Amino acid sequence: MSSATAPSQFAAIDCLPLPAHFSGAAYYIYHLTHHLLGLPRNLPLAIVCKPGHRELFEPMLQPGDKIVTVPVRNRAEQLLNYERRLPALLQKENIRLFYATHYMCPPRRESYTIVNTFHDLGFLRFPRYYPLIKQLFFGRQLRQYVRRSDHVVTVSQATNRDFLKFFPEMDGKTSVIYPGTDHLSSVTPADVTRDRPFFLAVNTFEVRKNLPRVVELFDYLKSEYQLSHQLILVGHPANGYRKLKKTIRKSEFNQDIVLATSIPVDTLKRYYLDCSAFINMSSFEGFGFTPMEAVREGCRVFLYRNAVVAEIMGTQPGIFEHLSIRQWGDHIANCINKSHVAPDLSTLIQPLSWQNCARAILKKMEALYSRADASKRIAV
Repeated sequence: MSSATAPSQFAAIDCLPLPAHFSGAAYYIYHLTHHLLGLPRNLPLAIVCKPGHRELFEPMLQPGDKIVTVPVRNRAEQLLNYERRLPALLQKENIRLFYATHYMCPPRRESYTIVNTFHDLGFLRFPRYYPLIKQLFFGRQLRQYVRRSDHVVTVSQATNRDFLKFFPEMDGKTSVIYPGTDHLSSVTPADVTRDRPFFLAVNTFEVRKNLPRVVELFDYLKSEYQLSHQLILVGHPANGYRKLKKTIRKSEFNQDIVLATSIPVDTLKRYYLDCSAFINMSSFEGFGFTPMEAVREGCRVFLYRNAVVAEIMGTQPGIFEHLSIRQWGDHIANCINKSHVAPDLSTLIQPLSWQNCARAILKKMEALYSRADASKRIAV
């Protein structure tokens, strides 16, 4: 067959991990894919997604791009698809490079190269933060996914260090490419006002996010300083949800605590713009979108200095090396009561845009696509 009539070979973007409700890695997949589709490029893209997500990407397709849908009814079927169905489907659809966006990837085949994305190494570094079944499955399966990968993209230097600590054989085969933080920039804030000042915490309700600790901090601020504030907690239920609700019930000030498990993005933006302060006590992040969103929206922030906060924001007023309720509370109350001007941290994250992220990912994909040597690949 001549090159003029040969079928196009595609780079595939894996959107199968997209859930019904977006958070964390889902925002990474969605915004990265949208920006990749919008970039000038000679590389045709195939978006691999669930049928219900076709409409998210179809309007963005350029000539030569396509969508490949894979029916998924539940988590078990999704995992089975990666192991059994995807290899044959990728070959059938002329996929030359598969960009895995969230750890999971199909077995290796001669016909395609795999670029994988690791958001964090929590399952291996901090297994205590995860349910036992996830510890057992991902603790073993992550190693399999790494063996299948030709190249790995990590979302921060901290994640890259963790990754190479566990997988030193991948040294020289990783790239650090930061996600974007500007996905709320074009959102018009909702026309909503609250009649009282409030503190804001936004995070998936996981154990590692330390949200019960945020409630305890709020209790301290209310009891010691008689602040009139409310506390608004926004996030999706996860393995820390039960303890969080129990802590709220026990709080003397539970009538002043608002727990929201689902809000529109325009309301979230309004909360960022109107809150007295954003509080994040998360002990471990691979990247951590919500503190970055808060900083970009101009919030006064009080953050625990986990590895990623330290990497991107360094040492700043309002960034703590510890989780002492008293020291956090006294500092926050002092800032609020004396109307201290909050430091502007937005310049630190200004380069972290989805446009820059997509350009860097596309450059990496093009390089690997152009030098893919299928004859040397071994199935794993």
